Amino acid sequence: MEFIAIIIVLTSAFIHATWNIVSKVSKGGSVFVWLYMGMSLVFYSPFVLYLMISKQMIITKEQALLIIVTSLIHTLYAVMLQKGYLVGDFSVIYPIARGTAPILVAIVAFFVFNEALNIQLIFGIIFVGISILILTGGWRSLTNRESTIGVLYGLLVGTCIASYTLIDKGAMSILNMHPLIYYYGCLLGQFIILTPTTLIKSKTIIREWKVNKFNSIIVGVLNPLSYMMVLFVMNYLPVSQIAPIRELSIVIGVILGAIFLKESMGNKRIIASVVMVLGVILIATM
Repeated sequence: MEFIAIIIVLTSAFIHATWNIVSKVSKGGSVFVWLYMGMSLVFYSPFVLYLMISKQMIITKEQALLIIVTSLIHTLYAVMLQKGYLVGDFSVIYPIARGTAPILVAIVAFFVFNEALNIQLIFGIIFVGISILILTGGWRSLTNRESTIGVLYGLLVGTCIASYTLIDKGAMSILNMHPLIYYYGCLLGQFIILTPTTLIKSKTIIREWKVNKFNSIIVGVLNPLSYMMVLFVMNYLPVSQIAPIRELSIVIGVILGAIFLKESMGNKRIIASVVMVLGVILIATM
């Protein structure tokens, strides 16, 4: 079963990189985010309803509050990610966002939970820092506005990932929420948050649907699926094993970006992504 679990995590990493590529290709904004979240709700509603009825689940006030908080952060994450893809290279923003999140979680854990800051963590941070420099083309390229914007968006998205990771961990371990119900509630919250500003752009919705109908369906299905696969595997593998394997999506994403998006510096960015994965593994397994 352990071998099958590892295969599932690897598949999840590939799916995660794939839906991000589709998001990049869509060239959509917040309306596209709203559309694919709507597709997620439509597709996964039957599964959630069956689970809630069969298990007679009730959401408490504390759980609802946490869903609202994480929904706000997830909404910021989704919108910032989509905006980042409009102005920067996928193979810069995606790995930086995925790679910096574990660092931020580790730093917060050090200051808030008094967890150890050891040599392994320090080397992990150094590896991630080096990979970011390679991804952006070195110190000189950081004076270039396009490269700087890509890095900033990557860091902002990474901060969002770190924030909701800490909150979601609390929802799972402290409030003992069912992962699927919690994640679906988060999706519903995001959809509601984006609805008022999206409905104002009625013409944009129609145009976006015509252009990105299939892209919104693909992202709407694959986005939650990649996360649910990881949640399933948590019953068979420790998180310390899952996290490093899942971060292979960084390498997969950069390779897909070089192949399908024809982004420059493909070889260098692939090397940088490997260095970043090594850094993330050091951080995740300390």
